[in-house]
Amino acid sequence: MSAKTRTSPDRIRAALPYLCALPPMLYFAGLMGVVVYRHPGELNRVLADVALGVVALVLLRWRRRLPWQIAVTTVAMTIVSSTASGPAFVAYVSLGKNRPLRQFLWVAVASWLCLAAGPIIRGLTQQTVIGLVTETAIYAGLTGIALYLRARDELARSQRAAAEAAAREQLHRIEQARLAERAKIAQEMHDVLAHRISLLSMLAGGLAYRTDLSPEEMRATAQAIQENAHQSLTELRSVLRTLRTNATDPQDGPVAAPQPTLSDLETLFDEVRAAGQKV
Repeated sequence: MSAKTRTSPDRIRAALPYLCALPPMLYFAGLMGVVVYRHPGELNRVLADVALGVVALVLLRWRRRLPWQIAVTTVAMTIVSSTASGPAFVAYVSLGKNRPLRQFLWVAVASWLCLAAGPIIRGLTQQTVIGLVTETAIYAGLTGIALYLRARDELARSQRAAAEAAAREQLHRIEQARLAERAKIAQEMHDVLAHRISLLSMLAGGLAYRTDLSPEEMRATAQAIQENAHQSLTELRSVLRTLRTNATDPQDGPVAAPQPTLSDLETLFDEVRAAGQKV
């Protein structure tokens, strides 16, 4: 089946209210068909009833833009049209599901008054009273359904909000960990490079101000400058490589620190002694 012919969930969701309104309409239309069969003179009244039901069905299109207006209009149409009950049921449930509870309650009262108006207009008989009790029970059930759907949607919204808050908190923790790791690397880079650069400065200063150095001492000092400069570049590349690795794949774990350990202490002493310091 192609994508064009496949029915999407959005289309099913949009058509569902109309599908729910059709069974009551068809039920009352069938009953009135029996009445027309027995009493042909009732045909015009039945046609008007069905026409109002179709109008109420069309009005469901605006139930979200004008929720309480459509709910009140469709339930008022049930006073003179039985087939309008289906759309009235759907508009009533939609109102209770999506609108504030206070608005839903006064529309519920208005709906019951419209239900009671029908028997009063047609005359209070045993049949009309039974019909009023039945429709009251139906609206009570619809009220329960609307409140259940409202609670379910509110629960889903709160769960989505909690999940989004948890995701934001997780991203915040990850970002804080990244910043802390970068601060740690920056501190280590400062400690390592500051040592190397201070040695370079000291060695270069010695060459600039001491004129009594022998060629061998000058050669050794220049070699020490070269070695320290090379070591500084190597350590800087190591730090930058670590930063790039952690930025592209932060799940690799903590970065490797370029900071020397205690096993390198003798090498450190030799370097500063070679620069002329007494350690």
